Amino acid sequence: MSSSSLGIDKLGFGMGRSSSDMSREDLSGMSGFSSGIITPSQSVSGYTTPQGRRNGRAQPPSARAERYVDAMAEVKAILNPHNLALTEEEVDYAVDLDWDAIGDVSLEAVAQDEQEDFVVSEKPDSEAIGRKKRGLEQLRAQLEESDVALKQLEDYLAWFQKDLGSLSADMELLQGKSLAISERLNKRMDVEKILAPKIDSMIVPGHISQTIFEGDLDTDWIKCVHEFDALQTEEERKIKVEEKKKEGEKADKEEVKNEEKVGNKEENAEDKDKDAEDTANDKTDNSAPVALQESAFDKNDAPAKPQIKIEISGPAGHAAVVASPVVKLDPISKASQFQSRLLKDKIIERSRDYFVLKIKQIRLPGVNVQQIQREMRQNKDMYIYLERHYPELAVGLKKAYVNTIKWYYLSNFTRYISCLEKLNIKTVDKSILLGTDDGRGASSGGILGGIYGSSAATPRDPSIATSQELMNTTAKRIRQLEEEESTVMPAKIAENNPLHHWLETGFRSLMQALLDNCNVEYEFLNDLFGTRHAVAHSPQASPAKQTVSRIDKLFQKIFLPTFEAISNYTNELTSTTYDAFGMLICIRICQKMAGQSHGVPMLRAVYKRLAMLLWPRLQIILDANCESLRRAASKPSSFVSANNSANPNMAAFAPIQVTQEWANFEAAILTLSKRPKAVREPVAQCLGRLQNEFESFLTKVSGCLGSSKTKGIQERRETFLYNNYFLVSTIIGDIEGDLAQEQKTHLQQLLDAYKQT
Repeated sequence: MSSSSLGIDKLGFGMGRSSSDMSREDLSGMSGFSSGIITPSQSVSGYTTPQGRRNGRAQPPSARAERYVDAMAEVKAILNPHNLALTEEEVDYAVDLDWDAIGDVSLEAVAQDEQEDFVVSEKPDSEAIGRKKRGLEQLRAQLEESDVALKQLEDYLAWFQKDLGSLSADMELLQGKSLAISERLNKRMDVEKILAPKIDSMIVPGHISQTIFEGDLDTDWIKCVHEFDALQTEEERKIKVEEKKKEGEKADKEEVKNEEKVGNKEENAEDKDKDAEDTANDKTDNSAPVALQESAFDKNDAPAKPQIKIEISGPAGHAAVVASPVVKLDPISKASQFQSRLLKDKIIERSRDYFVLKIKQIRLPGVNVQQIQREMRQNKDMYIYLERHYPELAVGLKKAYVNTIKWYYLSNFTRYISCLEKLNIKTVDKSILLGTDDGRGASSGGILGGIYGSSAATPRDPSIATSQELMNTTAKRIRQLEEEESTVMPAKIAENNPLHHWLETGFRSLMQALLDNCNVEYEFLNDLFGTRHAVAHSPQASPAKQTVSRIDKLFQKIFLPTFEAISNYTNELTSTTYDAFGMLICIRICQKMAGQSHGVPMLRAVYKRLAMLLWPRLQIILDANCESLRRAASKPSSFVSANNSANPNMAAFAPIQVTQEWANFEAAILTLSKRPKAVREPVAQCLGRLQNEFESFLTKVSGCLGSSKTKGIQERRETFLYNNYFLVSTIIGDIEGDLAQEQKTHLQQLLDAYKQT
């Protein structure tokens, strides 16, 4: 059978005869047909576009049947349109077409194409046939190798099928074990749901234990202590709740038992015969449950669900019972309690060592105590923990700190006071008292003495203050008092300062140092020791008052020796001076510091006490001025300089030197007494006495201007008094305050009286 007949038969046109029955004559007229022209797939693809399907539309069934019968004739007509006779050689080796290049082109188009684009070769040679033969031999060798591989695969599949049965049995066994393990796991998970909260509440996490034992004493350590304390508090709360529940259940059971006993007694008293019958019946009925208990049904087939319990030992040795599987947690509870006790002891130990170290550092020379207090305040939770869990140790640490800091303040303030005592303080003696005759009066000629007369000034010691120097520096001293911020003089400067200072310089520096240290210390005491866990001193007092009272007592213990040292220094500083301005400035400093004590009651009391020490000395100084004016009034003629003046008439009317000194003295006192409460202070009464003594003094001086028989002497005296009072009124005219207003009103009345005459 030729290749052409195979190709046509594969087309499947349904001819009545096979391709082998076709004679060569039938193909003699088919020009260009050979075995190399058409392959089965190419024949079909070459026939994909017959006339029966064009432009994507199918022909009717009748038309398709007709075309199917005439298919061979049509192929012949396409391939050999001129009906030429071909020899056998031409039929076999006519043309070999490149069907891949042809693609979907129809046979008619290929036959009608004049170009030879699709021709591959006209006649295969022997080399091509040899190559094809070798390819077929290689294919047969590959098929033999595939047969060997398939044989091995068949053997392997047979072995696998044999072992699959045993593998299936093993899997069934594993499935059974898995179900059993899953059931046990579910039971274990149920148990863990019950035990996990209990165990978690008992066991302290590892990072907390490690930090408490080995961590640095910083914020993380404090945080771990808080977490541990919270866990312990929660556990104690749960234990207390369980104990209360137990007590309630016991009380309920006891009440029920008591009620049953009372009911049984009443029933027994009423029906004794019925009780005997009931007892007999009970004996007969008790046999049935025994038989049922011994039956196999109760033991195996239908077992009752048991009451499962967990026993947890409480802190007092009592067991807490809850519904759960039978597990005793005594070892876990004991281990947890032991661990908690170790952690508590470690926290207490490390806290104690920390505070002991800080207290020891206070005694080191040159140490910054405020920095140590700042660190202790940052770790105050450690002391609160000690106060809650070891109050005896907390009290001991508090006493150690109080004793140490008391020694610190006493030693430092004593050293500072000794440095202040080395300051060169101006000496103010009785020579500056009002009306003192030290050669200034008659020789100087009053206010106009510098114009109409002169005298040689007596040289004096620079450390002794003069009246003129005292008056000239009063305004500057008052401005320093009114400054908002005052600095503390360092000890080295106070010890080696060659300048001369006034009375209030060292006193103000000492009061400022006391204020700063007391405010800081009181705040520290209130922050560290003013906790809410200490025992109240008075049950009737509120917690805030109890805390304040407790802190005040600590504060008093610490600063009482220091207050005594400061009080002794103040007495020594003011015991011999006659500087009324300095004394009043010191009093105002105490009053100012008392207002800046920031809620330290004890410190306010100390400043008031110091002020009370200064008031008597000020009264003594003011009384000395009154006595000096009184003595000056006994010799008024020494203050009249008319005979030594170049212009006696003008000298008679001019204010005298004592008036100017009194005016400056009164102005300074009034300037330092601007407070609303100054009218009720001792200085107001003393100033009133001084005013009366000065007016009496001026009246007696005016009487020395001439005899009563002198013409116009009364007018001259009144003019003299008017001029002196006018000078005083002018100097104090700009001063404010209630006390100053009273003095100005009084002077205005005098001026009005003398002006009319």
